Amino acid sequence: MTETLLELCPSKRLSSSEWAVVVRCALLKFEEREPTVDLLTGLFRSDDRESVLSSVEALIDRNVLSLEEGVLSVADTSLWLACDGGESKGTSEEGGRVNIDPMDILNEGDRSLWAPMLRAVLPLPLVLSEVKKRFDEADPVLTQFFVLRKVEERLVPVTRASQIRPPIKAMLIWSEGEGADFYLDF
Repeated sequence: MTETLLELCPSKRLSSSEWAVVVRCALLKFEEREPTVDLLTGLFRSDDRESVLSSVEALIDRNVLSLEEGVLSVADTSLWLACDGGESKGTSEEGGRVNIDPMDILNEGDRSLWAPMLRAVLPLPLVLSEVKKRFDEADPVLTQFFVLRKVEERLVPVTRASQIRPPIKAMLIWSEGEGADFYLDF
């Protein structure tokens, strides 16, 4: 069991609190229990709850954990190690931009509306904590946020930071005078 955990979670890529969250998540799976966020936070001291939630969010952002229908899973290490090292497929070396055409994942209605603005945009990697920070700091009169939960679904306007949560395939941020930014979960 220890060998399996060590293969799953190399410690040099995680902080000690992140390591603790990933190990607890893996142990719950080993015990054939579904590791939900509530169950996971209940396994730590009550005064650590905020720290655990912060670690879970950071681990999801870094593709170490995935959250599907309320259940946490440890992702394949090749995905998150590549993400940490900037070696993932589709990422160019220039500015961390992703070499995917945003038009390929939008539905027809959104394509026709956003095509003029997005033709020259290369997507950025989606990091939820950074997008939430940008949302909190944005002027709601000048800046609009849109979320794409599944490929080829409609873009949905974001009006609250709580809407910026998995599952997200892409985020479009349009700011008057600054143009558009497109963030993609790759």
